[in-house]
Amino acid sequence: METVLVDTSFLVALLCRRDVHQFSFRETVDVLRRMVPNPAQFAYYLAWKFWDVWDLAIESQGRLTFNDALLVIGCREEGVRRIASFDRGFEGYLEVLK
Repeated sequence: METVLVDTSFLVALLCRRDVHQFSFRETVDVLRRMVPNPAQFAYYLAWKFWDVWDLAIESQGRLTFNDALLVIGCREEGVRRIASFDRGFEGYLEVLK
């Protein structure tokens, strides 16, 4: 079975029962808090990969935000080729499932 990354926009839309384009930052943070049991691991990874993520975000010429570039870098390292997302910026970097 192939692994698919689920973008937070997709998760929030699924879990919050609101229109995809109307979810709030607070709801996103609440969902992430429930899903990431050890935030220190994430902080360490982000510090370790900061410049790789930064370079990809710049090279994308605005198609990827820093957060999206972080997801792409992580997917590349883990061999994940597909993402469930409403964000078209991932096209060309990952196969986007809508």
